[in-house]
Amino acid sequence: MIELIARNKLLEYLNLRPDAKIPLLTWLKEDQINRHRDVTPVESQQAICQLGASIYQVDIRVNSSLKIAYVRWLGTDQELHQVMLREMERLGAKHQDLRAEEKISTKIVLITPPPLDVSHNSSVIQNSRVNLPSFAKIDIPDLAGETFSSKASYEQAIDRALDIFDSRPGTPDFDELATLIPLIRSYEAQYIRLPQLDLSSAVKSRMEEFQIQPEQLPSLIGSREEIDLFLSGKQSLAEEQLRPLLKMLGFHFTV
Repeated sequence: MIELIARNKLLEYLNLRPDAKIPLLTWLKEDQINRHRDVTPVESQQAICQLGASIYQVDIRVNSSLKIAYVRWLGTDQELHQVMLREMERLGAKHQDLRAEEKISTKIVLITPPPLDVSHNSSVIQNSRVNLPSFAKIDIPDLAGETFSSKASYEQAIDRALDIFDSRPGTPDFDELATLIPLIRSYEAQYIRLPQLDLSSAVKSRMEEFQIQPEQLPSLIGSREEIDLFLSGKQSLAEEQLRPLLKMLGFHFTV
């Protein structure tokens, strides 16, 4: 199972893009990295994931040997296009000596949200699978309980870990990365807390993305008054009401 590291970077993204908070926290709660795995071992891999039906996408990097991943970039669809253009220009400048007929290609995998069916008896259509890696077994140092003595030491370790993130087993950089990861995990577990996803905000956001009005929700969810109170954050819904609502809107987590 892949574990996300560099959570400090996620907090930075949320501070810079507060309107991406609900899509990003929903994506994290749905554990989309682990939901989309291929059976073919790959040392490291990149994937572009759309955050639900929002305008936001994340560029994630996965190291399958160490079962870790991090979000390298978060932005809108338009910004992603600009990033890809700059990357193509960079590669073109770097490989000017290639013959004209030789091509440089980059494979980007998009994880798209499921189609929505708002009929009363609809079932959620499963997301498209993408080629994220399965994992080779690697011995990682047992440093349970140990961590960094300061925030500065942690941030320095994160920067170093991301620099050598794609290193391969059997190399000095990989050995260094394998030593840093338990320390990073321990520090983040103790000191870095991501915001909790507010269900009413998540549901309201998903309804807006799919242009669903409260009156279109089936009666089994609740009365119009109950739905309005829930969407305004003034009242929660019972589990038996939330389950069909989350399923209908394509959420991939339980309550």
